[in-house]
Amino acid sequence: MRDLNHYKPAYRALAKITLLDWMCKKNDCSYPLGGDGLKKDFSHLDQSIPSAWLTAHQVLKKLDLSLIETDQSYITEGDVSLSHIVCSCSHNNLQILVNVNGIALRSLQVKGVRRLADTDNWMIDVHSNISAHLIQPVFDRSWSTATRLNWWKLFDMLHGQVRIDNVLCGSPDLAIPQQVQKRQAENLISSLANVCGFAPSRLADVSTWPLDGSMLTPSAGMLDRKTVVGAATGAWTQIPGTNISILHGELVGLILALVLLKDTRIVDQHKHHLLTNHLNTIQLV
Repeated sequence: MRDLNHYKPAYRALAKITLLDWMCKKNDCSYPLGGDGLKKDFSHLDQSIPSAWLTAHQVLKKLDLSLIETDQSYITEGDVSLSHIVCSCSHNNLQILVNVNGIALRSLQVKGVRRLADTDNWMIDVHSNISAHLIQPVFDRSWSTATRLNWWKLFDMLHGQVRIDNVLCGSPDLAIPQQVQKRQAENLISSLANVCGFAPSRLADVSTWPLDGSMLTPSAGMLDRKTVVGAATGAWTQIPGTNISILHGELVGLILALVLLKDTRIVDQHKHHLLTNHLNTIQLV
């Protein structure tokens, strides 16, 4: 299961195919590593799902932990099949599968309507809900009466009725594109540095950025609640939780320094020096 984060794209792609096969073919388009998927028993799938994955699922279930994909921006972009949306939403409304069955979806696929992006995308209503927004395609002579009827069935079931929460696994923030999340985080760090009121280090010049991390309590175990703090020349942040380590504080301090140095007046960014006492951080970066 660690291949989901493998540094080689080929291994990472194969692991994602295995996970998608597990989710859509074996579990009715329900995510198996979080939410209701952790409540199920998949031991009977030992011939089709890697045994290590099944063992990991049992451990996650026992510890009440979830393994959630952090980048689900493809859903925001509409790069998700209509059949997956229909199947996912049918868990709460079985009438959807009655009106929009496999035959109806295949007839639409022949006309090029396969993904949500092929029918438009999402819209935000007056109540700030993000729901599916479908636009009627151009009906030419190749569209039979039955195919047009299937389109209107799909429209009635999905348009304005399916919310992005029904498709996502986890917080809706995970659907925000990573570049947007990165920009928001950098703006937050820069804002904190201006309003937190901490004075910069008197021992460091404008091109030197000392950083450090600490954890309370230092002797906390893996499952004990703890707070990790990362700091860089006065700016700081905290990460409360249970599944964190002191390395997170070191990395947060490094991120703070890298973001803040961009706001300095030195044109040549290569002249900056980051001072850290964590060898693993230096080798990793």
